[in-house]
Amino acid sequence: MMRYVIVITVAGMLLGGCSSWWPFGSSSGGERDRIPAGAAEYVCAEGKRLVVRVDEGGKSVWVFFPDREFRLQQIGSSDRYGNGSTTLSLQGDGAQLDSDGSRQFADCKRKSS
Repeated sequence: MMRYVIVITVAGMLLGGCSSWWPFGSSSGGERDRIPAGAAEYVCAEGKRLVVRVDEGGKSVWVFFPDREFRLQQIGSSDRYGNGSTTLSLQGDGAQLDSDGSRQFADCKRKSS
C-alpha cells in the first residue's frame, strides 16, 4: 500500500512540474501574448484583440489568434483581404473582420506601440 502512495505522489510532482516547462506558454499569458514580428495589434469592441501582419507588397495578410493563424489574399487593389468565408478590411488605423457573414471583430483601432 505504501508503495502505491509513493508512486502516486512522485507522479503528481512530475506532472505538476510539466506546466512550467511547456514551451508554448499557458492560457494565462506568456508566449501566446507575444506579437509576431512585423504584426500590428488592434483593440476592438467587446475587449477583443486582433493581430494582423501585412505581407510585403500588401498582396496578403496573416491573422493571428491565440489558437491558430491563417492567411487572407488581397481582394482586387483595395485594403480588403479574404478567403471566401472570412474578410478583413483595413482603413488607416482601423480594421474589422467578418466571418461567414457575421462581424466578429468590430471598431478595431490600431494599438500604438
